[in-house]
Amino acid sequence: MLGYRTMALASAFSAALLTACGGGGGGSVETPQGTAMAFPLQAGYKALVSNGYSIDFNISGDCNGTATQLNAKAQAATFEGTAGVAAVSTQTIDFSDCTPAHTVGTETEYFDASYASLGSTIGGDEYGVYQAPASFPVSVKVGDSGSYGTETLYSDGSKTQVKGRAVRTWRVDADTGSESTAIGTLTTQVFDAADQLDNTQQSRYRMAADGTLTIVGVDIQIAGTNPLHLVLTPK
Repeated sequence: MLGYRTMALASAFSAALLTACGGGGGGSVETPQGTAMAFPLQAGYKALVSNGYSIDFNISGDCNGTATQLNAKAQAATFEGTAGVAAVSTQTIDFSDCTPAHTVGTETEYFDASYASLGSTIGGDEYGVYQAPASFPVSVKVGDSGSYGTETLYSDGSKTQVKGRAVRTWRVDADTGSESTAIGTLTTQVFDAADQLDNTQQSRYRMAADGTLTIVGVDIQIAGTNPLHLVLTPK
């Protein structure tokens, strides 16, 4: 894994975890018939962002190693003229058999006062803006799915050069052997300025009845002439 691939991984890793099971600018919802258990996804996501968290991972796939995702508690901030909060995340990646062996990346995610996603920044290399504030449904059931929304990615805050876009969708599946929990998956597809797929990330969380989200795993596939597949499993 070289150069831009390391940065792509750091970006993908951050986006997948911070918005895991999350996001979705009022996306469409397909609700199955019946009286299936409802999960308060919106409240659970807000708690995840506002409280912050730290997770350690083992990395397998085309590279092996470890990673840590540290998300600070949300703090008051303004983005594109909208008052809300910001959450800073730091990713540390250490490979045992790929180069560079050590990478650290930092990303800031911005939300409005209702914790709908507004955009993000990655150092001075990327500035993202959602086409519309992205928020989850208040509650979801097994079988529900929808659009999280689309984030336009720019080179910097001047927004003069488009780098690409991130398209996010989500779904809720049954949790094997449990009717009181469900598995939520956020899929993010990142396209470059030429609208070619750069990478795909899938984050899976176990959702409890009270909305608590617990990471199950992250799958990252980098496309192109030198594809790369990484699987992150919580320790």
